[in-house]
Amino acid sequence: MAKKKFAKILVVEDNAIDRESYRRLLFRNDVYDFEIRECDSGAAAMDAFRQDRPDCILLDYNLPDVDGIEFLSAMQSEGPNYVMPLVVMLTGQGTSNVAVEALRRGATDYLVKNSINSDTLNQAVNKALSSLVSTVEQPVKKSTVLIVDHNSQDRSTYQRLLRESTKSAFLFSEVGSAAEGIAEFQRSDPDCILLEYQLPDFDGLEFLSKLTEIQNKANQPMPVVVMLSRQASEAIAVEAMKRGAMDYLLKDELTRETLHRSVAVAIEKQSLIARLKQKEREFEQFSYAVAHDLQAPLRRTRSFCALLVESASQSLQGDEKLYLELIDQNVGALQQMIHDLLGYYSIDHVNESKSNVDMHAVVQQALENLADYIAERRAVVEILELPPIFGFRSLLVLLFQNLIQNGVKFNQSGIPRVQIAAEVNAKYVQFSVQDNGICIDIQHMKRLFKPFQRLHTQAEYGGSGLGLAICEKAVRMHDGYIWFDSMQGGGTVFHIRLPNWESV
Repeated sequence: MAKKKFAKILVVEDNAIDRESYRRLLFRNDVYDFEIRECDSGAAAMDAFRQDRPDCILLDYNLPDVDGIEFLSAMQSEGPNYVMPLVVMLTGQGTSNVAVEALRRGATDYLVKNSINSDTLNQAVNKALSSLVSTVEQPVKKSTVLIVDHNSQDRSTYQRLLRESTKSAFLFSEVGSAAEGIAEFQRSDPDCILLEYQLPDFDGLEFLSKLTEIQNKANQPMPVVVMLSRQASEAIAVEAMKRGAMDYLLKDELTRETLHRSVAVAIEKQSLIARLKQKEREFEQFSYAVAHDLQAPLRRTRSFCALLVESASQSLQGDEKLYLELIDQNVGALQQMIHDLLGYYSIDHVNESKSNVDMHAVVQQALENLADYIAERRAVVEILELPPIFGFRSLLVLLFQNLIQNGVKFNQSGIPRVQIAAEVNAKYVQFSVQDNGICIDIQHMKRLFKPFQRLHTQAEYGGSGLGLAICEKAVRMHDGYIWFDSMQGGGTVFHIRLPNWESV
């Protein structure tokens, strides 16, 4: 008789008799030995989901605090830090609407309680678990794994568990200290790092921080990191996730299934992210090419309009001249939009290296670029003490040029005023660009940093709708954040927080 596989089942059911019935039926499964945990409410089940990471959940639709659909939504909102288990929805209501909605929200199967027996329940669970196996076995073929652990016995255990868990091939390298781990990562670029939290030279959290610094400076994404520890510390686990780890496993509870699933899903997730970024790059290249190729016909169209106005000015009747002028204005606006769009896409391909940048010189360059516009609006720009920054000079000029221009443009004061200041602490430098223009409701925060998003019509305030999107992208290229606040009495202040690399 074949050895049974192992799986963790979470039974979420408020009826104790039903829970006992499901447990009894699951023990008859011919394929799996189950570790079963029971919960009688959605809140308790959510805690169990976070703690135990079950392979499959039997979920009652009618719970005392939430319904099954709400539970599915809450579980999915937990984000990428948790692997989503397979869910079989159970209900006494055999309605098609509930079934369709459950499947749409991510349930794998749907069973009506009065039809549940040993065959139907175990078939549904086995089918769900088989789909999990097929999902996680594919990504780990020929994956390279770096093991960073000072305990040689633990290093051997990880290799044995991963080799036993699948027919897929792993190539292992191993080191006994954090410093050696950093060096080996830079040399071999593994698919996954199994990282012990307690290391002899510095701990796993500091390892993650150093890894982040290396990848940021190289403009590369974080690798797949699974942290392992004998400490059941929620604080350490949360901090590890914040610093880039994809999972946190307890050594004393490690099995071949949990280790393999964690590594496989983490590598698959990284692969999906890489493919998505590649698609984004391809789309941006296509958009850039289209925008670039549109410039020549637009220039010709505008030239023909000018020639027509000049040569036929005496014969034009009624609104004909006005129509030609409107064509010229709209083509000009389209040219400006394409110019800004090309600028937006070119940020990802900046043709310079990061260096120590004099921010006073950056702001002065931005002001020179806007000199005619500022003079026309009789605006006043005040520059306070600004510290140097390690970054891309051209992008910083673009950033402050757009923010200053916005402060002058979206301004109904007789004399537009813009003030640029900064404050420094050990971790970051925070710049502020404050104006006395219109107030912006912070509810529009996310929307306004996206391309082509506007709060006003083109007639009220001209522009392409790309200025703040360009700012956000330039700040992101420096691993920073940008946001704004409205000022009491009028005006807006934009905050730009950038890492203080001098202190790192």
